[in-house]
Amino acid sequence: MTTGTQDRKERGFYIGTRSATTYNRIGEGFESLDEQLNPQTTTTNYINGKTSNTITSYQETWPVSGQRYVGDPANDLFAQLAESRAKGPDAQLMLIVVNFFEEDTTTSGSYRAFKQPVVYAPESGGGGAATDPLSLSGTLSADGEVIEGLFTPASVTDLDTGVFA
Repeated sequence: MTTGTQDRKERGFYIGTRSATTYNRIGEGFESLDEQLNPQTTTTNYINGKTSNTITSYQETWPVSGQRYVGDPANDLFAQLAESRAKGPDAQLMLIVVNFFEEDTTTSGSYRAFKQPVVYAPESGGGGAATDPLSLSGTLSADGEVIEGLFTPASVTDLDTGVFA
């Protein structure tokens, strides 16, 4: 594991359908993908004046936005979901979050990762001013429990696709 501050590019976000065995990196065309944990808390006020706060759950979301980039598998998937107005099972995806700064010590070339079932709610599938690139944005929302595992990229030099185990 490396120490010190980590660059944004050292945390990879990958997307695929719920039945996918290979996942594609979210990158080309996207300028922003923010993780928002949204902790839900309960506050108890005691008669002695003290207060207790407890985190009861999380409602994670990942707003994603950028430009339409034809030919990038992740970008194409988000655009297809927006264009088809996907809902129900058609909007269900799997998000993989990979920490490239945490290489597994027992499996060379694999990294600590988290698999999260999500649903995608598109907000824009191609808007913008006449001279601007088409915009693409939406929100991924948690839709199940997080599973910790390992992510193995397709190769040392190709971090665009990989598998989760």
